Amino acid sequence: MNFETSPPEHKLTLTEILDWMVNDKLISHRHADKVQQYSISWENREKELLEIIYDYFSAHPVKSLQTNSLESLYEWAAAKVNLPFYYIDPLKINVSEVTTICAQPYAERYNILPVKIEKDCITIAVSEPFIREWEKDLKHIHKKEFKRVFASSRDIKRYIGELFDFSNSVKIASNKPIDQIGQLTIWNNWSNWENPVIWKSITSISLTWLTGSCNMLLTKEPVIFTWNRAGIKAKSAFA
Repeated sequence: MNFETSPPEHKLTLTEILDWMVNDKLISHRHADKVQQYSISWENREKELLEIIYDYFSAHPVKSLQTNSLESLYEWAAAKVNLPFYYIDPLKINVSEVTTICAQPYAERYNILPVKIEKDCITIAVSEPFIREWEKDLKHIHKKEFKRVFASSRDIKRYIGELFDFSNSVKIASNKPIDQIGQLTIWNNWSNWENPVIWKSITSISLTWLTGSCNMLLTKEPVIFTWNRAGIKAKSAFA
């Protein structure tokens, strides 16, 4: 899909997705109408469109729609917009690099998240495949090609906040430019630090990111966070 053949810029709608499902013979028009009625319930006010659809058919299954997980529905939707589905794993993201691609307010405005930087290409996670104004802006700035991947709107919003906060916190903690080498060790009970001065300096570090995204913490192993000009990395202290 290129700029010339893309549909007019617009946000993805529930009607649009349901029409695709009807055309693919996954559901009937009657089912689509039922989902539209269900979507206006107060309990659905903060849900993503695909979450609404998944929740409805989890409670009212149909044989033609085999959705055994929300992720499988995202994969189907990604294929409909000709984009690969991307599951955001913050431990595979070079935080110090991706947070230089655009400012946090800009990322929040379009709900986009840079997830990978290569020599000639930057990969951006998007939840609105038909909004591409940002792409022209960033191409002009970085002079690189951009690859879009489809991801959960909720995940993108979450990690915009947490990764940018983490990057800013490391800068505050070191009280030096980010390319200065630094290291800290975090134990699962938060009681043992390799460098206690860093803890005093960190005022806004996202513990949600650390506890929710570091699988190593779940094994009760200490985690070492290291940052230098190559980026921020986490590994088990026992590795």
